[in-house]
Amino acid sequence: MQRQTKFEPLQAHLKSAGIDRIRMTFDEFEQVIGSNLPASARQHRGWWSNNQQNGVIAYAWLEADYKAEGVSIEHEFLTFRKDASLEHPLRSGSGCGAAKAHPVLGCMSGTVTISTGANITKPSLPEWKDMLAQ
Repeated sequence: MQRQTKFEPLQAHLKSAGIDRIRMTFDEFEQVIGSNLPASARQHRGWWSNNQQNGVIAYAWLEADYKAEGVSIEHEFLTFRKDASLEHPLRSGSGCGAAKAHPVLGCMSGTVTISTGANITKPSLPEWKDMLAQ
């Protein structure tokens, strides 16, 4: 059983919104997650970066296919923007049903033909074999 983070309600909120831009005050953000933001969120723009390495918070909105933008520390609000480039067709563990496939997936289907009996695991040129052996 996977452990739930306090930011999963944010992920669910964003996924269910169904709109391209969501403007939230920091207070509204706290209501959605059900707890107070850390002091650093109200002091440092970097806390709101779209880098998953920052921790589970960025992961929550990125997994919902949104990016944080327009963060105003002074006025305590931000905007989440839907970003279709974040949609992962093979995303695992989301538990939210099938994700939409990116339009580019499958666009080359049927354009390559491999001859019967061809071994595509072997180098096609002898010199490649020699280079791989080094």
